[in-house]
Amino acid sequence: SDSQPSFITITDPAQRAVAAILAETADTLQTPAAIVGGFIRDTLLGRPTPDLDIVVFGDTAALAKKLADKLRGTFFALDAETNMYRVILPPNAAFRQIDISAAWGTLDEDLQRRDFTVNALACSLDNFDASTGNMSIIGAAQGITDIENRCLRAVAPDIFHKDPARLLRGVRLAVELGFTIEPTTETTITANADLLATVAGERTREELLRLLSLPMAGTIVEYLDRLSLLTKIFPELEPSRGIEQPKEHAWDVLNHQMKTVASLDWILGQGSWPHAAASVRELI
Repeated sequence: SDSQPSFITITDPAQRAVAAILAETADTLQTPAAIVGGFIRDTLLGRPTPDLDIVVFGDTAALAKKLADKLRGTFFALDAETNMYRVILPPNAAFRQIDISAAWGTLDEDLQRRDFTVNALACSLDNFDASTGNMSIIGAAQGITDIENRCLRAVAPDIFHKDPARLLRGVRLAVELGFTIEPTTETTITANADLLATVAGERTREELLRLLSLPMAGTIVEYLDRLSLLTKIFPELEPSRGIEQPKEHAWDVLNHQMKTVASLDWILGQGSWPHAAASVRELI
């Protein structure tokens, strides 16, 4: 629609200054570069974001080194083989870190390889206006529509095959952003749930810890089970599904365990527990 935003505005003066240095450095090195992903999404949502992702059409190491020099930071290779570098900025800088990676083909091709439509957006540094902080948005209009509708949608059905860690990342992003995973993407997650077993334990742990640190963890755990992900992470739980308990217990063993998480949320002041007696409510 005509009312869709066609640009982002970097309003924070310190972040605007970093973007100007980025644009100037890329220009000096004659290395076309673009901001991609989460920063654009979060700026459109009005959420502060401490990290920046850059794709580069050229020498990523040279840009990382030059940026680290100019921003008084340090840089190191995240993955030298695929030319991915991270610049760590000093404490109290406008950003915590800037990740720099080589683009896959053209910018459009690179965006089509991303995970969710809300992340498949870019802003080319060569059209950054340092006086206004404005940058034009490149990418499918669907991404902006989905941000406006708070909807998480897979860019393509095969995104989970390309990186199965996206199965948990999708749930975490949706919960963090207050988005709803649209039904086709939910179905695709469930269909690919078995792939979770192939993800490095460290990556699964990282996503799980981030998920469980959010309020309403009990609801999140139940949602993971609805998507068939929970017992792929914890296969030990599967045998408890459908195991009935004595009549004092309303749930089977698996649901009882999930409800335990929900009740802990309530005790910690991070959720509700409709089953508590009034006398117990007064104590919590």
